[in-house]
Amino acid sequence: MVLNNPYLADVQSRAVDGVPQWKNRRQLVQQYAWAIPNEEAIATIAALSPIVEVGAGTGYWACLVAQAGGHIDAYDIAPPTIRNNTFKHNTLWHPVMPVEWLKWEKTQRYTLMLCWPPYGRDMASKTLQQFRGTRVIYIGENAGGCTGDDAFHEALKRYWHLIQSLPLPQWEGVYDRLQVWEC
Repeated sequence: MVLNNPYLADVQSRAVDGVPQWKNRRQLVQQYAWAIPNEEAIATIAALSPIVEVGAGTGYWACLVAQAGGHIDAYDIAPPTIRNNTFKHNTLWHPVMPVEWLKWEKTQRYTLMLCWPPYGRDMASKTLQQFRGTRVIYIGENAGGCTGDDAFHEALKRYWHLIQSLPLPQWEGVYDRLQVWEC
């Protein structure tokens, strides 16, 4: 599988000695996503579809999952084309719906995907509580890092089992991974 992944290409073209440069991070995060996807990560996600992604931003990861043949429904509290989202550019890579449209009772057959849920906010823990399925893809840092809230990390550790962990291309000083959890 060869993905059209301009984010990874942009990061690699600006890297020095293979290390993504921090000075480019804000611009690229705004244009694409917080985490840098690679083919192994996207193939892993696509194989676990159907996916419901909450906190999808511009839908960049969802776009790549769809390219890889996965089914993904993307949601965000402020989809760039529907609501004022001052952080993201208005580029929409994949349709992203307002999260209030999500029917939680219909998520039993879905895998939940959270990519860089906001640090210190209860978005990740509330999403996990509402989810009805048995598999979660979490892309971010471990407990104590800069993604998710303490209650989310505690719930994963207590009620879920880590079944897979994949490295991702990373910005200097960022330690995110793709993790697959099951309950």
